[in-house]
Amino acid sequence: MYPNDNIIWQPTHLYQPHHDFEILLSRQFAGEMLEVILTTEMQCRMNELGAGIIKRFRYSGNSPYMFHENTAFVRQITLNGSKGTWLELEGQSGKLLDLSKTEPLKYTTKNMDSSFDSLGLFCLFDQWVSYSETLKNIPE
Repeated sequence: MYPNDNIIWQPTHLYQPHHDFEILLSRQFAGEMLEVILTTEMQCRMNELGAGIIKRFRYSGNSPYMFHENTAFVRQITLNGSKGTWLELEGQSGKLLDLSKTEPLKYTTKNMDSSFDSLGLFCLFDQWVSYSETLKNIPE
């Protein structure tokens, strides 16, 4: 499955007058990412790529992606750690995901102050999904 083959993620609640939003993520995609085992070095490399986005938006931080254990599945994305601006998987807090359900997983934002915060988190989320095929094809 390639990211453009079908809808993997979708932002919601963008019409609200505040800057908070949610992202819905395909459980099938989540399952695929949970099966991909990444070395610490590969997780660090993804965080280096994400740090480039953080710097471009003039925030501080160098490890935006919080992976589930040693997999390619991301539980949280931090845009600005000093202000606590992030996007996190809702209602899971470390539990194993139930992939048997059909409804998508939901990520919610925290401490959003501007549309600039939203754009930064969209970019980081999109980068993770865009690199998913690369992550799946890394030799073990």
